[in-house]
Amino acid sequence: MLQTQKLKELNLFIGTFTILLSLVTWLTELIGWVGVCPYCQVERSIIGIVGVIMLLPHKKYISAMSSGLLIFIGMHVASSHIFMHFKNSSYSLDKTSLVIAALIIMTVQISLVIARNFEAVNTNSHNKVDTITV
Repeated sequence: MLQTQKLKELNLFIGTFTILLSLVTWLTELIGWVGVCPYCQVERSIIGIVGVIMLLPHKKYISAMSSGLLIFIGMHVASSHIFMHFKNSSYSLDKTSLVIAALIIMTVQISLVIARNFEAVNTNSHNKVDTITV
C-alpha cells in the first residue's frame, strides 16, 4: 500500500490534472474545435467530477461510494461508445483511442479513491486501542 503522504500527493496531482483535462476538453467543444458528442460529454464530465471528489477532504465511505457510482456510469458509457463505433463501422484510431484513454483515466481515479479509503480505514483501526471489558 502507498504511504499516506505519497497517496495524498498523488490524489492531489491526479485530481488537479483530471479537472484541468475535463475543462480543456469542454472548452474545445464550446469553442467549436471538435464536434458535439453526448458520449464524450458524459465521460469528460464524470472525469472532472471525480477529480473534484479526489481533492475534497476524505469522508469515510461517501467519497468511495459516490466515486464508484460515477465511475461505473462513466465506464458503462465509454464501453457503449466503443461498441457503437464497432456497430456503425466508424472505427477510427483517434476516436477509439480517446475513449480508451478515458477508460484508463477513470480506472486510475477509482483505484486512487479506493486506496485512499483503505488507507484511512487502516490508519483509523491502528490508532484505536482495543479493550475487552468483562
